[in-house]
Amino acid sequence: MIEFPEGRALAAQIRELLTGKTIWAARAAASPHGFAWYWGDPAKYPDLLVGATIDSAVSWGGQLEIQAGDARMVFCDGVNLRYHDADGKPPVKHQLQL
Repeated sequence: MIEFPEGRALAAQIRELLTGKTIWAARAAASPHGFAWYWGDPAKYPDLLVGATIDSAVSWGGQLEIQAGDARMVFCDGVNLRYHDADGKPPVKHQLQL
């Protein structure tokens, strides 16, 4: 669960590091399981997210909301956000990779 102080810290870090960056690729449900919920069809996430610029991030209690263009991504219980730079190798198992 994202605790209130952790949510505020994550939102601040995302605003500092990612605001203004454009999403050039998106992949959802790479290793699906029963505790990952999506709004709509995850196969359509690239259509929703690719080309969008990250505008802001805010914390709403135990939820973290990231706005990218017209899309809003909301993360809560069980989420483990990770940032990998261009040289880093992202994990094989993930639920949403941008």
